[in-house]
Amino acid sequence: MNKIFSYFVKRHMFANVLTIMIILLGLAVLPSINRDTFPSVDLDEVVMVTNYPGSSPEDIELKITNKIEDKLKGIEGIKKYTSFSIENVSLISIILESDADDPDEVKDKIREQVDSITDFPQDLENRPDITEISSSSFPVLEVGLSSKDLTYSQLRNIAKSFKNDLEEIKGVNSVDGYGYLAKEMRITPSPDLLEYYQVSMMDLISTISGQNIRASMGNIVQRGISSTIVNDNRFLNEKDVSNAIVRSNFNGKNIRVSDVAVVRLGFEDPTILSKVSGENGISFNVIKNSSADIITVSNKILDLVKIYQEKYPELTFVTANDFSKYLKNRLKVMINNGILGLILVNLVLWFFLDLRTAFWVSLGIPVAVMGVFFLMPPLDMTINIISLLALIIVIGIIVDDGIIVAENIAKFREEGLSNIESSVQGIQTVFKPVI
Repeated sequence: MNKIFSYFVKRHMFANVLTIMIILLGLAVLPSINRDTFPSVDLDEVVMVTNYPGSSPEDIELKITNKIEDKLKGIEGIKKYTSFSIENVSLISIILESDADDPDEVKDKIREQVDSITDFPQDLENRPDITEISSSSFPVLEVGLSSKDLTYSQLRNIAKSFKNDLEEIKGVNSVDGYGYLAKEMRITPSPDLLEYYQVSMMDLISTISGQNIRASMGNIVQRGISSTIVNDNRFLNEKDVSNAIVRSNFNGKNIRVSDVAVVRLGFEDPTILSKVSGENGISFNVIKNSSADIITVSNKILDLVKIYQEKYPELTFVTANDFSKYLKNRLKVMINNGILGLILVNLVLWFFLDLRTAFWVSLGIPVAVMGVFFLMPPLDMTINIISLLALIIVIGIIVDDGIIVAENIAKFREEGLSNIESSVQGIQTVFKPVI
């Protein structure tokens, strides 16, 4: 080992250039490193949700949950699964074996088996929704808005615009709304009018479902130009629904929906109540892309909230569950520790040894940190709570080891050895415990 130590001690220009290069490379790579709350980790869990409105828990279990469970039993790589059959919803949580050779292959098999189920209820609108649980799937920030002066319809219009702007932010993957009710056309038939016009409920249902359509009717070629024929007869407002013809005769007499029912445009019944500052409101959970910088995304969301707060002073905006603050605090701790370490090391070593020794020991802190930053992108790592905790610990280790080596070199120099000899000998006697 003496040859290695002597090589760097005698070629101090090379050592200096290497030191400067590590610091510069770290500074160059630093802006491109993503910051996140936690490392991106696959939690080996899959959640399967199937919505079947209007069904009892017993129907959910018999018609959906049991069929899926039968397909899951033959898949290797599944550790266990837990199912919940509740009103309108089937939920199955699947835990994969932690030592599975290829977790992605197991997830593909789960999808293939579920897709092969052909005897789901015919009126099931959407097949099971399969979601992989990972550390990047959790919300970044929650934003709520409410108002005492605006109606829900007015509040929802502003919330819709706010939601669209949130989704336009670079790095935002999805936005989940709570209290954000979908518009709903409510048709309330009158039993007396139905009986008077001899119209049944099935006639009314058939009229709505049969006329509210948009379908392709094929192609037509004119003068060598092919055009697609589309039958677009969708209901866009209350008037369209009210004027839909339920029945007509040869005399031109038409019975419309408005003749037998009251049509109103409203909102769906809430299943989750969202409260913002004690008032009924609308809240949004923002989920970022796994490759996005959490602090950048969080700051853009907060800037958007400020813009809307100035534009709509009658609204109350509340932000909560900002996960970026934990990373900001950890970054602050690391920076403060680094600065404090530099100051204390320089003062103590300057007092007991000399200024030159203090400088080279303190230089170990930026070299170690910038060396880590330079290696992060090739290793697909991010600046997160875990990696910053490691850096904080390492800063303390680097400073302690630097002091030990510097003090040992100073000891041999005081014994009369030359600078080169004392440096080589000082490193040689302590390098094993330091490593």
